[in-house]
Order: sequence, then structure tokens, then C-alpha cells
Amino acid sequence: MPRTYDDRAMISRSAGGTVEALIREQAGRLMETPARGSGPIWLLNTARGELQYFESQPPAVYTVFSGLHAWGDHAEEMMFPDLQSLQQTCAETGISPLVHLPPMMRSACRLAESHGIEWIWMDFACIDIRNAAELAQAISQMYNIYAKATVCYAFLNDVPTPSSHALNDTLPSFMRSKWHRSMWTLQALLAPDLVVFVSSTWSVLGTKSDYAATLAAITNIPIPVLQCAQPLSQICVGRRMSWAAKRQPGRYEDEAYCLLGIFGVTMPILYGEGRMAFLRLQEELMRRTPDPTLFAWGDVYHFVPGMRVAFEEHGPDHMQDSFLLAPTPDHFEHLGGMQLINGPRPKYLPPGDLRFSQTPSGILAHIPILKLHAAGLTLGLLPETYNSDNHPVALLLTRCTTSVSSKIATYDIGARPVRRPGASEVPRLVYLDPDFMASLTLLERSLWAIGWKRFTWQSIYLRLTS
Repeated sequence: MPRTYDDRAMISRSAGGTVEALIREQAGRLMETPARGSGPIWLLNTARGELQYFESQPPAVYTVFSGLHAWGDHAEEMMFPDLQSLQQTCAETGISPLVHLPPMMRSACRLAESHGIEWIWMDFACIDIRNAAELAQAISQMYNIYAKATVCYAFLNDVPTPSSHALNDTLPSFMRSKWHRSMWTLQALLAPDLVVFVSSTWSVLGTKSDYAATLAAITNIPIPVLQCAQPLSQICVGRRMSWAAKRQPGRYEDEAYCLLGIFGVTMPILYGEGRMAFLRLQEELMRRTPDPTLFAWGDVYHFVPGMRVAFEEHGPDHMQDSFLLAPTPDHFEHLGGMQLINGPRPKYLPPGDLRFSQTPSGILAHIPILKLHAAGLTLGLLPETYNSDNHPVALLLTRCTTSVSSKIATYDIGARPVRRPGASEVPRLVYLDPDFMASLTLLERSLWAIGWKRFTWQSIYLRLTS
């Protein structure tokens, strides 16, 4: 039977036993699981350091390695073609390739073998990056490779071995580890049921369940997710995006490619496109999911009760924060508390369907609109989207002077207050909180309370990008 989240949580939380016991338990469960083919894969034999190709079905039990490394740094790692050459040479001499591997690779193999695991996957060693098709396939499958592994060894080369078995001995250095700042290590943390952290000298530090509270503080990932008690699908898109904020990609394209499995999407791998990859990822998410938290990034406009603020119109020099999609994952940094709540429809929202469709003129959005003439605001509600204080979230809209249609209005997102000329930030969001209510006139508040002042569904164009 396939594993349920109850099974995964039990594995993740079995922190009372030894790592060896946890790995044996996990391996036993995987041996009983039906075949889980993930396409062709290269794995490294932990006893001899030899590569082997599995065309359709990898072994039920294998481990994956996750560490901070620089591809091509021969002091620490050996790339796929070098491994093949070494393997051919050793086959002629009868010497095991393992003894010729760099120390990091040799130590990873020996740790896995000591835990009874015959095979290990390392991205730099098990992907032939000379082959563009193989590289693209490996990147597309990488989340599944991690998810189907018996255990992931997270090698923290900047964390020393503790002087005792207490986790607190290394907690400060654990929290500062650069492993937590890498874009690619995010899926290594999320996908496997069992993650084992090891120190710079290859001593076991603990599991992700042991460190769940600390990891939650570092990454803003909820503890139930880290303990495999809550599936990623229950976390809104915007909040998942926030986990990637401030992480360092190897290349700009990795800002998108390392998130594919976290969102369960596929798209062509095109190194050389730069940050266009992250825009393509958002476009794919927009097509696949109705989750409006994808657009709930950026600064929030804070109301000053009793003050009417005029806003500048956007001209042809649109700022990057005025478009619908975010330029980078960093723009989602403050969405850690964003949530999607499917509850009763509020009185201020009539029935309707939220739709976003891409056109040559931008995004044609069918969205609830509210014009507050006294406050000088136009709002586009993001239905079912709430901030951490459970207040509804809306986009702050400004009519665009370079409209693309004479029949359908075009809006930019965000508005620059006239009283702050030259301000670099453009508030994009409005929370329908007590400060918002205080900004309404007495008549508007009265009509709002009885449901007469409410949003209306309209079709508008929103600028996608520059």
C-alpha cells in the first residue's frame, strides 16, 4: 500500500530511536511499497563507488546526499564523466573506485554503507550535465528522487561535531549553517520522510524531526510540514513561495527549477533564460491553480484614518512592483502567515468565479472590484486570501494611462502616494482590517455593515510584466 501522511509522520517523529533504527524502519516500509518507478537514474554503489544505471526502476532502498558544494570542485567532488573514466581505469586494474573518490564522496558512501544502504544518489556525480536532455530530466525528477529515498544525508560542512549528544551543543552553528540558505536544499528538506543532519566530521547530529522547532524558526516552514503530518498541497502557493525567499541560487534559473516539485508542476528547463524562468513558473501556476495568494506579494498600504491620499498615475515608466507577477522569490519574503481559507462567502462579496487568463494584452482578470471614492482607492479583492491576522487581502489598483483596450480598463497594481514623490516602494496590498474600516466614511461603513457597499465582479486587464 502507498504510504499515507500518517505513515510519514510516524517515521519522521520516531526520533526516540537511533538513526540506524529509523533507517531500518523506513527501509522496511519501502520494501513493502509497490514499485515506484521514476524513470532512468544513475546511482553510486556505496561499497565500491561504482556508477550503475537503472533504466526504469531504481532500487527500493537508496539514499540521497545534500550538501553545499561547487560543481566541478575536484577537491570535494568528482563529476559524472570523471567517475566514468575512473571506473573504467579501476576495472582494468581491479582496484575499487571508492578509494580514489574525494573525501566528501567517500565519507558519504561509507556512512550510507554503515547504515546498510547499498546505493546513494549525488546530483553532481549522478547527472551527466554534458547531456542537456539528461540534465533537464534530472532537474524535473529531482523532487521525486528525494521523496522516494530511504534517507537524505544533509552534510553541514560548517557545523562541528558536538562535544556531547545534546542537540543544544551545536544549535548556534546549526542555525547559522549555509545549508539553510541554499535554494536547492529546500526540496532536500521537504521531500524526504527522513532527513539526517551530519556534522563536518560526519557525526550524526539528528533528524529533521529532532530539529523541527529550530528548522521552523529558520525557514518559516510549519512544524507539521517538517514532521510530514501536513501535505504541501494544504499550504497556499504564496506561503510556499516565501520559503524560497533569501535563499541563494546557483544560477538565476534555479529560482524556478528548484521549486518545480514543491508545486507539483513541470516546465521546460532552459538554462540561459535567466529570471524569465521564475516568471514562467508563476505563469504555469496561474494556469494550473486558482490560488490567488500567488499575487499577494509586496508592500502593504497602511491607512491613516481621516486622511485622503492622492496617488500618482502610472505612466510608461512602470516600476517592477506594479506588475502582477513577482520578479524574484525574495518578493514573497513576508508571506509566511498568508493563508487560503475556504469559508462562508462574506456579505460584501457577491457570487462569482475568480479567473486569470493570459492574453497578448496582459492578464484578463475576472475579479471583485471596489471603488472607494472618499479614500481615493480602487481595490481588487483576492477571494479567500487572508493575512496572519485573518483579515481579507486585496490588491491596490491604479488605472493605467497606457490602456490596451478601449472597452476593458487596464490597471497597474500598487500606487505611489503623491505626498511621497520619488518613493521607491509601491504599496501593492490592502488588508481589510480595522484601519481600513476606519478610513471609510460613516455612510460607507453603514452600507458595508448591511452588505449594500460591496465588491462587484468585473473584467479588467492587469499588466503581467514589462
